[in-house]
Amino acid sequence: MKVSKMYAPTLREVPSEAEIPSHQLLLRAGFMRKSTNGMYTYLPLAWRVIKKIENIIREEMDHAGCQEIMMPIMQPAEIWKESGRWGAYGAEMVRLKDRHGHEYCLGPTHEEMVTTLVKNDVRSYRQLPLNLYQIQDKFRDERRPRFGLMRSRDFIMKDGYSFDRDEAGLDVSYKAMYDAYDKIFTRCGLNFRPVEADSGAIGGTGSHEFMVLADSGEAEITYCTKCDYAADIEKAELYPIKAPAEEMQELSEVETPNCKTIADVCAFLNAPIEKSVKAVAYQCEKGLVLCFVRGDHEVNETKVQNTVGAVELEMAEAELLAKAGTVGGYMGPVGLDPEKVIIVCDATVMNMHNVCCGANHEGFHYINANPGRDFTPTYVADIRLMAEGDPCPHCGAPIAKARGIEAGQVFKLHTKYSAAMKCTYLDENGKEQPMVMGCYGIGVGRTMAACVEQSHDADGMIWPVGIAPYEVLVVPVNVKDEASFAKAEKIYNELHKAGVEVVIDDRKERPGVKFKDADLIGYPLRVVVGPKTLQTGELEVKVRKTGEVSMLPLDGDYITAIKEMLQKLRGMFTFAIWDRKNETLFCARDHFGIKPFYYYQNDAGELLFGSEIKSFLAHPGFKKELNEEQLPLYLSYQYSPGEDTFFKGVKKLMPAHWLEWKAGQLTVQRYWQPKFDPDDSRTLEEWEDEISAAMKESVQAHKIADVEVGSFLSSGVDSSYMAALAHVDKTFTVGFANKQYDETDYAQEFSKHIGVKNYAYRITPEEYWANLGKIQYHMDEPLADAASVALYFVNREASKQVKVCLSGEGADEFFGGYNIYKEPFTVTWYDKIPLPIRRAIGAVADLLPPVHGINFLVRRGKPLAERYIGNTNLMDEHRKKKLLKNYHPGKLPTDLSRPYFELSKGQDAVTQMETCDLNLWMVGDILLKADKMSMANSLELRVPFLDRKVFELASHIPTKCKVNANQTKIAMRGAAEKTIPAKTADKKKLGFPVPVRAWLRDEQYAGVVRKAFNTPAAEQFFRTKELNAMLDQHISGKRDNWRQIWCIFMFLVWYDEYFVKR
Repeated sequence: MKVSKMYAPTLREVPSEAEIPSHQLLLRAGFMRKSTNGMYTYLPLAWRVIKKIENIIREEMDHAGCQEIMMPIMQPAEIWKESGRWGAYGAEMVRLKDRHGHEYCLGPTHEEMVTTLVKNDVRSYRQLPLNLYQIQDKFRDERRPRFGLMRSRDFIMKDGYSFDRDEAGLDVSYKAMYDAYDKIFTRCGLNFRPVEADSGAIGGTGSHEFMVLADSGEAEITYCTKCDYAADIEKAELYPIKAPAEEMQELSEVETPNCKTIADVCAFLNAPIEKSVKAVAYQCEKGLVLCFVRGDHEVNETKVQNTVGAVELEMAEAELLAKAGTVGGYMGPVGLDPEKVIIVCDATVMNMHNVCCGANHEGFHYINANPGRDFTPTYVADIRLMAEGDPCPHCGAPIAKARGIEAGQVFKLHTKYSAAMKCTYLDENGKEQPMVMGCYGIGVGRTMAACVEQSHDADGMIWPVGIAPYEVLVVPVNVKDEASFAKAEKIYNELHKAGVEVVIDDRKERPGVKFKDADLIGYPLRVVVGPKTLQTGELEVKVRKTGEVSMLPLDGDYITAIKEMLQKLRGMFTFAIWDRKNETLFCARDHFGIKPFYYYQNDAGELLFGSEIKSFLAHPGFKKELNEEQLPLYLSYQYSPGEDTFFKGVKKLMPAHWLEWKAGQLTVQRYWQPKFDPDDSRTLEEWEDEISAAMKESVQAHKIADVEVGSFLSSGVDSSYMAALAHVDKTFTVGFANKQYDETDYAQEFSKHIGVKNYAYRITPEEYWANLGKIQYHMDEPLADAASVALYFVNREASKQVKVCLSGEGADEFFGGYNIYKEPFTVTWYDKIPLPIRRAIGAVADLLPPVHGINFLVRRGKPLAERYIGNTNLMDEHRKKKLLKNYHPGKLPTDLSRPYFELSKGQDAVTQMETCDLNLWMVGDILLKADKMSMANSLELRVPFLDRKVFELASHIPTKCKVNANQTKIAMRGAAEKTIPAKTADKKKLGFPVPVRAWLRDEQYAGVVRKAFNTPAAEQFFRTKELNAMLDQHISGKRDNWRQIWCIFMFLVWYDEYFVKR
């Protein structure tokens, strides 16, 4: 497409009618034009976005087993009368007659139409479940259309309907649609949140809205600061507030001149507002409705509407109030005629005593009014509007609020329509049963507008690639320059042939005009070609979202250019690029292994790759087979080390490696090697200053986002330093009731110190153990790091508040943070004893009962390269032989660690240990659990310490400035003290500790492990007598075996998830 031919008439000025960014920008950028009030014509650019959203919807609906149909927009009145909604729907429904006098409506929704369709064709239980959907225009005559596509009268909607045999079936369909909607809005690139919602005019009970978070959102949502609860403000439920018992006082009428608000009345009477009742008056088809809530509360109109069963509520007119015997500003529940008015009291009002309320004539109020004695309402219900700080109805923690745009909603209709319209089926016994229905809607145009509300800046829109009208804009700077224009056209044509959605701005306009239009329209990528770029042999590429500009070579091999770019990249990434021309796949993983990458070549020569092994399970060409050779390695490392996995044939692409696949042949190669190279020329103070500068730069680079950014916060220096540098919006912490394992008090104190709100969550033992299976499933391979469960919960809590979080992984490996790094500085005289003697002492010590010092003798009986395989070494080969039924290790643990000792040969012991941990422990445990647990909760986790520039600095810091016998991370702590208090910078490392050792001495939890140790799966791999003996030793206190027990137990939990249940 050429811009000169494109129908996209842009505007330089913001239309006066447009109030919110999406309305303004969609008009200005030539995406749509107003046809009449509340109705718009979509122009080509908008239509491309709409079609992409529709395609995403279709793909996810079809994948979920739904079938697409198309129903007419004009619907006969008869079916609406049959459901009972013809007279009840209200003025939003446009009713009309044809030339024969038959009544119709323009469909605001299609429940009646689809129910009529299905009841005529589906008769047997064998035909259920059934899930149908359409994408079609709807029409609702909004009283006040506004905000462009946010509240228009004519709109495009995806509406779907499920039909099941029973409630259990509906639950399954509802969950499938909920999950599909989650995928749809994720693929659209939206930051959204599902919340409990009111079903509105659709009816039924049980509903969730998918809210796109945006400050301009019409809807207000509430969410708990502790648990999973989230709801639309209209739905948010509140329990009645109890009031202290009081003796009833005599009802009195007092004069309150010129006091028309409850605040005025309470001030005049010198009474607390919590002892008053205020009123809001509505009118509807059922008459006058007077609502009463506590004086400091607000009325929730939707709750009132549902309570009285009104189609529509409007503010009551003064004449109607006068007929009922009351007057605005002085309304009260005492003395009203129930024949003339519907009285609705909030449940909290009914718990109050001796309250102040209006006396129903001007200038007077009652005091000492009591519910029951002085007034009896027509309805008592929760009609209060939830406020920030109110208690969560699920856990009691404080409620917070945000604004959002409703882009989709799912409803459980149950039998509301099927019963009314006799939509039944014959069950297995030949008995007629009503079908159980669900309803699922997405506003397609509204989703497009919501994306603009969420992703725009002062220059224009910022489209996610998945729904952008075009992916790339090629801009020839000067179309009169033949050479550069020809090159631009060539690039345009090559991109088009490669399947890229590309447009070229061939207009004879100044570059500034083209760039302004490009930013306004929001193309994700802008490629600039001009005479100057031809001279330098470069191509300017700008990313719209971040503003980053890269210069790429105009000529040269595409794959080679990408490989060269790898040397310049920093941050976290895994990617795959398919070169169509050369039929070559090129993949790469980031320098430190922050993001995982797996691959598998099957018997048919196909290559499967992804960031999760579980994704391979759905492919028909994948053979799920256990790689039992990985088990002995796991029992030593507590994770699955190296490139092999627990699935036969599945490999990990290791950090700083690229993979090339061509004609069925795989090539894997390292592109970068991290290496420590200590430099003794600088002082400790100089290193501290350099760390401070490097971390400030890295943290700010990692904080760039168009959404709120949070930070994990334990009690250690790493997360505290990072949170303080980043000035994040929120911090997140988890702990346990046992204070020894709890960091929440510290985190809240420190967050207060840096002026940030902390969200702390205490994990109960019950929920910790209940989630073990789910967590091992998300891990893909077994992981016995007990902190992974705590990490799951802190990610879960953070995901309720933010979409991006910073975390402190990498600091220990870069700056010498593990206590085990102190070991070379302790009892140094022992290392002077000849090695054969130390070996003999260690062998004997290993047979003795566990007392203080035994572990030291065992460990120091071997040279460092034999005893150190990383931060943890759970079991030696002798112990594994006793435990495993089939001990046939393909590799020994030292086979994996040896290359890293060879890499750091000649370096001091700490540097050798750091090198080993950087390549094994950090990749296989620390970063794996961080990625898997964040992805399990749809949270983007960023790690500022793991930055190439930070490592380049850290790699030169000498050991004396990192570790000594008394302290770890010496230089980094000194740098941190420039930003955070010294007591925090020097604090001992905990890092989300977990009380598993204690739990395994509690018969309740030891019993869970014992049960796993005696399953057929355990008997398949282990000598179960040895397992039970190990557990008995731990329970009795004879040995501290908790790490070994946990390692085996986690393998069995993982095996159950992947090879027993699935």
